[in-house]
Amino acid sequence: MAVMLAAVRLGATRHGRSYSRIVTLLRDKPLQRHVEVNGWVKAVRRQKERTFVDLDDGSCVKNLQVVVPSTQRPPGLTFHAAVRAQGELRPSPHPAQEVELWADQMEVISVWKTRHTRSDRRLSSLYSNIFDRHGFTCIDTPVLTANDCEGGGEVFSIQATPGSQNHSRGQVIHFFGHPTHLTVSGQLHLEAAASCLSKVYCFNPAFRAENSLTRRHLAEFWMVEAEEAFLGGEEGLEGVAERVEGLVKDCVEEVVEKRQEEVALHWRSCEGREALIHQALCQPFIHITHKEAVDTLIRHAPHLSVPPPAPHEDLRREHEAFLTSHAGQRPVLVTHWPQEVKPFYMATVEGRPDVALALDLLLPEVGETAGGGVREPSTDVLLQRLPQDTQRGLQWYLEMRGLGGAPPTAGFGLGFERLERLSSVSPPPHGLVHTDAWETERNRPEHCAKGVYE
Repeated sequence: MAVMLAAVRLGATRHGRSYSRIVTLLRDKPLQRHVEVNGWVKAVRRQKERTFVDLDDGSCVKNLQVVVPSTQRPPGLTFHAAVRAQGELRPSPHPAQEVELWADQMEVISVWKTRHTRSDRRLSSLYSNIFDRHGFTCIDTPVLTANDCEGGGEVFSIQATPGSQNHSRGQVIHFFGHPTHLTVSGQLHLEAAASCLSKVYCFNPAFRAENSLTRRHLAEFWMVEAEEAFLGGEEGLEGVAERVEGLVKDCVEEVVEKRQEEVALHWRSCEGREALIHQALCQPFIHITHKEAVDTLIRHAPHLSVPPPAPHEDLRREHEAFLTSHAGQRPVLVTHWPQEVKPFYMATVEGRPDVALALDLLLPEVGETAGGGVREPSTDVLLQRLPQDTQRGLQWYLEMRGLGGAPPTAGFGLGFERLERLSSVSPPPHGLVHTDAWETERNRPEHCAKGVYE
């Protein structure tokens, strides 16, 4: 019984078989014990007598070296093949590793012809912990919705497929009786929840049918969104800025602290990333208005690879890269945007209806990562901004304002994959769909002023 319990503690049981995870073997080092591991081949070194295989099962950043007699090397033992190995764990003579598995059996389960990328979701638990500490309630907002939250029409629509009972040949039948989309944001639903719970957040998938098949734009991604009641005006915008900065710093700090081995490996392979992370953690984010950003870009137009924006225009990727570089590779919060480039629900500065109480967070080598602001409380203003056809899908949202009782709210949305590219060690997400690679800006100006904005 003691031997069986030890085996269970070492690993897991699947379909009656006991197997061990690599992280457990490297930590506990159960020498002279017969174990079984499953994983993917990361490297194969063939010699006359023996073959050395580096195995990874995703449980830790380190690989386990498996030694198999070359005469027993199975066919198909190539990079990223899925394998099962059984043998005895022994001390390793190599100084870089303490143990290795001497296999008496090795089986190739499958050979991958295509390399899939995978995204590490362990950061998601950090968001929950951080919001819980600050008294936020988690809300699961709908994935199917009649709302086009951003008002830009860049949505994936849902309809019944041919052959269903509600579908006639050549006729489009809306499954719910009206146009329905995959959500682009849970924000409007969070606003409703904030009207009774005060502080709410969600961590849900979002879908954007943006007509831009580039490495920067994902059709499917994950968003962390938060909404807080009783925040309005300039004070509300300052509150959102504090929340965004605090969330980014808390997440990055916890990743650096709790995943030290992976972070160290990441920093060794990404020159300058350690200094970049410390810049983000140890100093306040730079705050500038959209006007100040445009003025800075105009002054440094000779160093830009694209023309500077006009005062009423949005910022392009090259503009974002220059601004963070100009700030000494520090995160930049751009506030007080032109109302015409922001969504319909953004409130404006009192007495200045052309200036939205909105912000964008720009991260070095990443670009825009979060956006947010104060929500417009007036139903009349919202009706003026919304096209007639869009108002029908947002009638509930307008009534929430018109019936009274809805306090002023402010909030933000943060792209999970974009923050992950700065703070995590995982590969680019959704590699088979639309990869967000966050390559280093090729056109970054070589000569730019360091420090704060003039």
